[in-house]
Amino acid sequence: MMIEPDAIAVQAREDYTLLVEFENGEQRIFDVQSYLDKPAYKKLKDIDFFITNAHIAYGTVAWDDMVDIAPENLYQRSRLVEPLAA
Repeated sequence: MMIEPDAIAVQAREDYTLLVEFENGEQRIFDVQSYLDKPAYKKLKDIDFFITNAHIAYGTVAWDDMVDIAPENLYQRSRLVEPLAA
């Protein structure tokens, strides 16, 4: 069983994606759009709430005590951002 690295920083963006930095140094993009129609994530449709409340909690991204992304989904369903060539 693989254990995913913890998220250590997040930037919520206006296109409902998250730019997440993980403890292994990777930066990854997670698209939240497919979650927005699920009842548990309804609050995130408010773009101001989505952007201003996104934060790191317990190694994943959360917005409040009720809304977060499962850490394994955050890592496994995100795409790696390729570093810029030096």
